[in-house]
Amino acid sequence: LAIYDEVLLSFGKAVKASNFDQNRIGGLFGYRFGKTVQAELGYIYINQLLQRKYMGKDIQLHNSVFQINLFTTVSWVQKKSGS
Repeated sequence: LAIYDEVLLSFGKAVKASNFDQNRIGGLFGYRFGKTVQAELGYIYINQLLQRKYMGKDIQLHNSVFQINLFTTVSWVQKKSGS
């Protein structure tokens, strides 16, 4: 189980409205299948403030993302026999 909150900030001359760029809040459930395979199922809510305006108002996006991750572990080191 993993729960996280990421806050992303923008810096530089191109930033006009605010330094706040995105806030990502999410959670993942993971399960390990043996020693080499792991799967995760999760959800992310993304709140993003775009650096432009529409009709004089800031553009703010709200997105929901469901994700599935699959990880495999590969050993590149061979075990020595007879040790």
